[in-house]
Amino acid sequence: MTQAEAAFQKLADKPLLPAVEFFLTHGWPTAVAITIREAIQQFLAAKQTQNKLRRRTLEDYESRVAPLMEFYSERSPRSISRAELESLIFKPGQAACTANGNRRVLHAFFGWCVDQGYAQTNPVSKIVTADRDDKEPEIMTLSEGKLLLLAAMTHKEGKMLP
Repeated sequence: MTQAEAAFQKLADKPLLPAVEFFLTHGWPTAVAITIREAIQQFLAAKQTQNKLRRRTLEDYESRVAPLMEFYSERSPRSISRAELESLIFKPGQAACTANGNRRVLHAFFGWCVDQGYAQTNPVSKIVTADRDDKEPEIMTLSEGKLLLLAAMTHKEGKMLP
């Protein structure tokens, strides 16, 4: 109790809860020091050794952690905030299905970081999934179908044709 009282006095008139939250996020002494870059490399290597994953799944993981690497490569996994991840997951003009895929992979990555001791908590776990707007498929008109086939014929010498 004496330590708590001393800490509270050091804070003076500043609120205690944000200080505790900051400490838990940035200064947890049991978390292993590692950068996002190193953690992503280890995560992807671990996923590659799991022979049950398809090549396409691994490529999906790589593409969905790429923005995390691009913006935060030299930071530690424990220092990444929920708000920072929300900006990577939910991008303007992006479909809900894409956002949910981003969330899924980042949740797996940060869960792995917790398991490895690289982070104390998974910041993605409290980010809710995007609501999907599952509309009925629309049927093309005859002229739209013709335009689609014409585009498929001229793209890469018709490689898009059935």
